[in-house]
Amino acid sequence: MIAGAVSSKAVKISPAAFAVGVVDKDVVRWDAAAGNFAKAVADGTANNQAVGFADVTNALVYAFGETRAGLFAGLTPGARYYLDAVTPGAITTVAPADLVKLGIAKSADVMFVDIDAQTQTSIGKQSLPVRAQALTPSKTNGCAALAVLETAVHLRNFAYLAFDSLAEERAWVAVPMPKSSDETVGISIRNLKWAHAAGAVAFGVAWGVKALALGDGDALDAAAGAEVVIADVGGAAETIYAAPESAAITPAGPWAEGDTLYIEIARKVANAGDTLSVDAWLGDFELVFTTNAGVDA
Repeated sequence: MIAGAVSSKAVKISPAAFAVGVVDKDVVRWDAAAGNFAKAVADGTANNQAVGFADVTNALVYAFGETRAGLFAGLTPGARYYLDAVTPGAITTVAPADLVKLGIAKSADVMFVDIDAQTQTSIGKQSLPVRAQALTPSKTNGCAALAVLETAVHLRNFAYLAFDSLAEERAWVAVPMPKSSDETVGISIRNLKWAHAAGAVAFGVAWGVKALALGDGDALDAAAGAEVVIADVGGAAETIYAAPESAAITPAGPWAEGDTLYIEIARKVANAGDTLSVDAWLGDFELVFTTNAGVDA
């Protein structure tokens, strides 16, 4: 069907306008703002949205099928090629973390174009669930040990750590972060679940969160980053409340690839928003972070 429709063995975009610097055989993406084809690169962003190979000489883009003879030189017949992660417009036979498949070499100078771009759902904002069972009371000024509430009627279990209303108490959790984490972007805490045993009116609780990144060769006795406070309002006994997402939390360290994040959570009883006069029960929460690659290879 392709051969009969266009008298060739390819789907081509023609005429095509190119950004400055694009040359024959470059991998290109559509730049909607500029209205032309610019160089693509597998950098974990929308810049990896390759649409084909540039044939600037003939003002066209090969989107599928065979490129013209001589567009390339030195290809390895039968090898699969990917969008390069460093050099815009370039190709590579080594699969990068941001995997965008471009095609297979038919010969040394002809590429069979079959672009299979990695979906972007795995790049960007992600979350990891952290259960109450993973939290450990600090040895100094720590909260109570893990406990389980069983409800009276349906015998529902709720695991929690109790934080006092009179003195600041703390707990922590260590979370090894994936290689795909973007260490230049802060983290946040979302859907922090908590409850309490008594109270018939609205009571507030303030949670303080800070983080420290530790990896190979780092000293354990290092200070965490600046604390961020999450405030929420409860009221009804034995009811789950979900606190709003925190502001950005910057781990001290600095945070490097392969590090473990040590996250400290404290009940800030001196905060004006903390008005609950009984223990606050901390349950689970989500650790929100950003990725800049689709895989952890």
